[in-house]
Amino acid sequence: MCEDAWGRRRVPESELKRLLGIKEVDVSRKVAIYVRASSHEQKQKGDLERQKQSLLD
Repeated sequence: MCEDAWGRRRVPESELKRLLGIKEVDVSRKVAIYVRASSHEQKQKGDLERQKQSLLD
């Protein structure tokens, strides 16, 4: 597990697979992401788009 400059923890996909005992990826599964801004000001500054892009990368 590693932590980025913003304090978010990231676990490599390979580590998750190992811990869960997954041998093959099931590509039929869907993943949901959740982003939010605490204030209207954060939304206006583009925080939602930055969060979304960070999660999609």
